Amino acid sequence: MRYCCWVLLLLALTVLRANGAGANTINIDAVEVSRPRFEVLSVGATVQPVDTFLLRISRNLSLPELLSFAGLNINNYGPGGLSTVAVRGMSASHTAVVWDEINLQSPMNGQFNLSVVPACFLDNASIQFGGSGVNYGSGAMTGIVHLGSANLFQQPDQLWFSPALGSFGNKSVGMGYKWGNDRLATSLKVFMQESDNDFPFKNTADYYQRTIRQTNAGLKQLGFFPQLSVRTSDRSLMKVSCWVQEYDKDIQTMMTSSTPNLSHQDDRNVWLNVLWKYADSAYVVTVRNAYVYNSILYTDPAQGTTDNYSRSYTSELESRVGIRNNHWLQVGLNYTFDQAFSGGYIGNVKRSRTSLFLQYKIENIARRLNIAVGCREEYVSHFIPLVYSSGLEYRFSQRWRVTANISRNYRIPTLNDLYWKEDAFARGNPDLQPEWGWSGDFALHHRQNLGELLLEISPVFFYNYINNWIVWQPDAITGKWEPVNKSKGKSEGVELRLKLDYNWQQFHWRTVASGQYTYARSRQSNRQWSSYPPDYVPVYKAGLNQLLSYRNVTVGYIHNYTGKRYSLGQRLPSYQVADLFCQYTILRRQFRLNLQFRVNNLWNEFYQVRQYYAMPLRNYMFTLMFGFLEK
Repeated sequence: MRYCCWVLLLLALTVLRANGAGANTINIDAVEVSRPRFEVLSVGATVQPVDTFLLRISRNLSLPELLSFAGLNINNYGPGGLSTVAVRGMSASHTAVVWDEINLQSPMNGQFNLSVVPACFLDNASIQFGGSGVNYGSGAMTGIVHLGSANLFQQPDQLWFSPALGSFGNKSVGMGYKWGNDRLATSLKVFMQESDNDFPFKNTADYYQRTIRQTNAGLKQLGFFPQLSVRTSDRSLMKVSCWVQEYDKDIQTMMTSSTPNLSHQDDRNVWLNVLWKYADSAYVVTVRNAYVYNSILYTDPAQGTTDNYSRSYTSELESRVGIRNNHWLQVGLNYTFDQAFSGGYIGNVKRSRTSLFLQYKIENIARRLNIAVGCREEYVSHFIPLVYSSGLEYRFSQRWRVTANISRNYRIPTLNDLYWKEDAFARGNPDLQPEWGWSGDFALHHRQNLGELLLEISPVFFYNYINNWIVWQPDAITGKWEPVNKSKGKSEGVELRLKLDYNWQQFHWRTVASGQYTYARSRQSNRQWSSYPPDYVPVYKAGLNQLLSYRNVTVGYIHNYTGKRYSLGQRLPSYQVADLFCQYTILRRQFRLNLQFRVNNLWNEFYQVRQYYAMPLRNYMFTLMFGFLEK
């Protein structure tokens, strides 16, 4: 009955606006097709966009490297290895990764490997801190990484080519083009990479701590990303995006291993997104259909080959209506079907999910206040308890404003959690309950122009709480590992961001500094809260980005500090890593040539992100970027 009411409301809004749309129309150019949902209707969220210049000069890097520049806590198993992101003291399964409004978290394990994403396939990226279960459903509990592609009709025709050479046999090339007219636009991006990753390192697990060379850490990558946009009318358009790639990675030998590892993993991904959007002056309807295929072929000479894959089909309908001046209502319906196969399952596993969500936003109340509220309900095999959110933004003056947001969020058990067949070591648990929790933050923002200097400063206070946290632990009787709803988790802390931007004639200087303190703890059942934070969650984290430009020369310095962390109760040392790059640009009418030299790990720091997985010392990369741009 509840679902019928929601569907009838959605259809009523669609018919109502379709009948009255003719009098108030706008050209589709006024609508940013790829603009994330949270930017349109959410209020009070803390969002950190990745600097567009940093994104443009990082075309030959991977997404984990790009996000580490933004100060995020990236956990990776060596260069090119499995990489995940965890926000504000919780686990990677509590941080969603969203590509053009499609959640890429694996239905099998609830995580996403960032290493498979080349930076050159992205036109924009943002990090949303705090939960957003209303907008993005299961898994968006403490943060979201938004990956986006631009509106092709708003981009100039262009052709670019970017080869790069680096240390330890690292070779890569990215290339792409965009062509279009008023009715049709198309683009294609291609990326290829190969690296040996045979870097020297000091083995701290060895009694003599000898310096040896890394083995079995090479990788090969090939990806294609075509896009097509078509104006189906003056007020509507269709966009098709298809991301296809293969990522073949040797599994890095750990420091504790006395013999080289010989296993490797082949990831294959196909992500297809078909979008149709209609817009007039007070009404927008969006229909989105997506297909996400992820395959992992793992080969170990001693144990053979295992094949795991998952398929997700998503259909979504959104209707956004301007009810009156500055009032917006959005109603959406989402259907997702997941299918997975693994040697650890009994046959194929299937699951369907249906979600309904609603958001209401009021803008510019008394020219100072914006507020928004929303709710979402999901049905899997039963109704998930209703989740909701509210946010506000109040502007005291042109210089000062305050934002606040609170949300209830959830995460359903993964297919591995539910359906892993019983063997000698582990078994799934079909009786698991969804995780649920709260997320909130409060921020004060100051922005001031001091002549040629722009100052921005934002202290942010946050709190997260998770109940029914799913953890794998050995059974007290059988000793087999199984998932149970036994843990609770909480994190609280403060983040501080400072930005200085100075422009004088042809000189430009930008400084972005950030710092974070996180107090995170977990507990099982009625026990006391743990004495240590969750594994690999740093208590302190800080970053400093410096950018200097004069005429055609740009110099950048990026420094990140990661404080003490723990693994299984053992304290791990803090570390800091710095990168330096210098770029020279040659402009000749429609031709652009960038010559870039990058020094990674400038201060030759020995560090480990994950315990006993070596990371390279100082290394280098040289990149050429050719571009032809139509006037």
